[in-house]
Amino acid sequence: MKSNLFLSIMVMSGTLCGCSGANGTKAHLNSDGNEIVEVKVSEPDGKDSGSNFVKSVDCIPMQESSEAMFVNVDKMIYDNDEFYMLDRMGDNTLAVFDKDGKYLRSIGAKGEGPEEYVRAWDFDVDKRNVYIYDRMRDNMLVFKKSGEFIKSLKIPKSSNGFVLLENGGCIFAADMDNSGNQIVITDSLMNPVKEMMPFAKGYANDFMINNILRKTDKGILYYRAVSDTVYMFSGDGEPIARYAMNLEGRNVPKELQLSFEQFLMSGKSKDYAYLNDSPMILGDRMVGTFVDRDKRGNFIYDLKKGTTLNVARLDPETVGVHTILSPVGINGNFIYGIADENALAPMIERGEIPDPIVDWVRKGNRVIIRYEI
Repeated sequence: MKSNLFLSIMVMSGTLCGCSGANGTKAHLNSDGNEIVEVKVSEPDGKDSGSNFVKSVDCIPMQESSEAMFVNVDKMIYDNDEFYMLDRMGDNTLAVFDKDGKYLRSIGAKGEGPEEYVRAWDFDVDKRNVYIYDRMRDNMLVFKKSGEFIKSLKIPKSSNGFVLLENGGCIFAADMDNSGNQIVITDSLMNPVKEMMPFAKGYANDFMINNILRKTDKGILYYRAVSDTVYMFSGDGEPIARYAMNLEGRNVPKELQLSFEQFLMSGKSKDYAYLNDSPMILGDRMVGTFVDRDKRGNFIYDLKKGTTLNVARLDPETVGVHTILSPVGINGNFIYGIADENALAPMIERGEIPDPIVDWVRKGNRVIIRYEI
C-alpha cells in the first residue's frame, strides 16, 4: 500500500491570530508573541526526486585510525574545514578529521581523571574551544581545539544534550530524573539562569535521539521523539516558535508519547509516523527524517514557497545518489551524512557509485557524503 505521510507543523496552544503570507507559508503569532509556522509535507509517491533539489553530491573517504575506530557517527560538526565527530555509544570517542576525511586528532579521553570523561554524551564548538558533556558525571569539559585541556565545569542538572548560546551560556535538554522542566538555560559558568517547559506527567524519557537540540541558521531546534512538537529558540535561548506536527491520522497517541518503550511494546508502531530526530533548516529549506509505519524516510520542504520538494522512503528500489542518507551534520547549504557498503549497496549494484568509492567501502571503510541543498 502506498505510504500516506502528511506532516503539518503548526502550533496547537496559545491564542492564534492567523494570516497567510504571499509566499504560501502561513504565519501566525501566539499569545506570547512567538511565531507560528504551518508546514505541510505531502505523501511519498514511491519516487525519490531529490535530484531536483540536491545540487551536488560528494563522497569523502573517512580515514579512521587505531585511535578513532567508530562504531557509529552520532553527531558531526563541520567547523573551519574540520569535521568533529562523536561516537556516543560505541568507542565513545570525539575525533577530528580534515576536510578530506583524514584523521587529525582526538579531543579528550575516557577515564576518571579531571581531564577525562566517563561518557562523552554531547559536544559543541565555538571559535576557540571544544565543549564535551560527560553525562555520567554531569561535567562540562572544555578543551582548546588543539586538544589541550582548559577546565571542567559542573552543570546544574543531568541532561540529554546541549548547545552553546551566542551569549556564552548553554541551553540544555534536561533529564526527566532530576528536573521538572525540559529546558535549562545557564550562563558561561554553568550557573542556571532560567528553566522552562515542564515535563508532562508520566513522561518516561526512555528514547534518546542523536540531536535533541540542533543548531541551524534560523535558530536552535528542540525535539523529543515521539512527540508532536518541535520548538525553536533564538541563539540566546529565547523561545521564538513552536511547531506541532499533524501526521494525518497517524500521530502517535498522546498516552504512548510518554514512553517509547510502551509505544514499541504496544505493537502499534507499524500504524504511526513520527520524526526520529530534530529537523534541519538550511536557508528556506527544512529537511527532516521520519519513521512511517516502521520504515525510514526523509523530506525536503520549501519554507518560503510553502511547498513539498521531496518526500522519500529509504527503500532499495527508490534510494539513489541524491537520497540523503543518515544525515548527522549541517553547515551552510550543506548536509553531511555517513554511509558504508550496506547503505550504498543498491546504488553500487546499479553502477551509480564511482569505482574508487566502491573499492573503499568494500574494504570495510565508510564515506562522508556531502549534499549541497
